Amino acid sequence: MLTPDQFQANEAWIAIRVNEEFILVEDEPCDIFVLLDAASEYVFGFVLSRVVDESPDEKEVEDLFRKAWEVRHEWARKLIIVDESSTAKEMGTEKFVADEQARYICPECGNEVFRGVVKCNQCNTKLDLD
Repeated sequence: MLTPDQFQANEAWIAIRVNEEFILVEDEPCDIFVLLDAASEYVFGFVLSRVVDESPDEKEVEDLFRKAWEVRHEWARKLIIVDESSTAKEMGTEKFVADEQARYICPECGNEVFRGVVKCNQCNTKLDLD
């Protein structure tokens, strides 16, 4: 299991769905996604997502990351997206995170990159890692 003492402040941010079962907001089933600093456990904020949408609204996610930037004035070096899928549960959190980190490395220069990037921020190589 990952613990705060494994990280330095702003080394990693964690994005996680915090509810096990959906909650009702104005009679709509929703999930709550939270963004927090792994070391301090400081919660930057949250996004509500209707269950039928399957993922949070992109604009709301962008706003949440902007809010985190305003607090820290720098980006975390890693983003850990906690996956509640059966694969992640079967593997265990630490192994799943390690495998995900190994997956998101630029094959050209070895730079660690984030999930979803299309270009390495170090060498500008086009990437398709997802």
